[in-house]
Amino acid sequence: MLLVAIGVRAQNPTPYITIGDINVYESTDSIVGDCIQGVVSFDAETYTLILQEATITSPVWAVRGEDFKIKLLGDNAMESLLISPSYCTFIGPGSLSIGGSSVDNAITCPRTHQLLLTEGAALEITASVCGMDAFYDVLMDPDPHFPNLAVDSSTLIITAPTCLGMFGGIWLSGCRVVAPSDFQYQLDTWIPLTSGIHNYLEIRPGTVGVHAYETAEWRAWGVNGGVRIEGLQNNETIEVINMLGQSVSRNTPFETSTFIPLKRGYYLVRINNHTKKITVK
Repeated sequence: MLLVAIGVRAQNPTPYITIGDINVYESTDSIVGDCIQGVVSFDAETYTLILQEATITSPVWAVRGEDFKIKLLGDNAMESLLISPSYCTFIGPGSLSIGGSSVDNAITCPRTHQLLLTEGAALEITASVCGMDAFYDVLMDPDPHFPNLAVDSSTLIITAPTCLGMFGGIWLSGCRVVAPSDFQYQLDTWIPLTSGIHNYLEIRPGTVGVHAYETAEWRAWGVNGGVRIEGLQNNETIEVINMLGQSVSRNTPFETSTFIPLKRGYYLVRINNHTKKITVK
């Protein structure tokens, strides 16, 4: 009788991120290598890459299909970034320069649904072909349910022959398009990029004609599965608007507090002349 031994090949674990030829599989306070200067660390629990006065001269690849975050402390620089998770968030208050004249695409997002800049992040991108490319949503999902790029009180400057390649739209909150000056957009809403933006794009904090939320007496914040609102008075009407500019909820509760169930994403809560942006997890 012939006995055949069948061996089981152990699969190599998938790293969270790769930096050049460095694979990162777990949390670490220090990622070191010839391509890294400054302090680079990683928190696997929150899937966050922390850059502190760091320069990375090799491409960075966010590998796993999760929500990837980059925390910026001080001034940082990176050659290029390839993102495959569902969402990617750049968190301030620091800055990050990506790309250069020798880089074709500074940020490539083959499977990313949205890039978010928040908490005063400053992103400056230069590339020889395309600054940011999110071709997946357009080619594979011609009717995306959210824009590819969200900028919340942060700065984004892109210099490239094509600033945004195949992006479905922009969501602005607490900021505005400075250049191109003739670019038509509506504050705090979704912007279709039918013709794209070429050569130069500049978005900076600052709005015009938006009522400050702090002057309102009510409070709203996102929680798991929806938004909770407190401090309502006189049967005020609540309207919730999604990132497509569509009203997804409109009601007038009799109570001073209420909960509105919502899908995960970013929304505007509008009561009277005051507006608050919230995030539903």
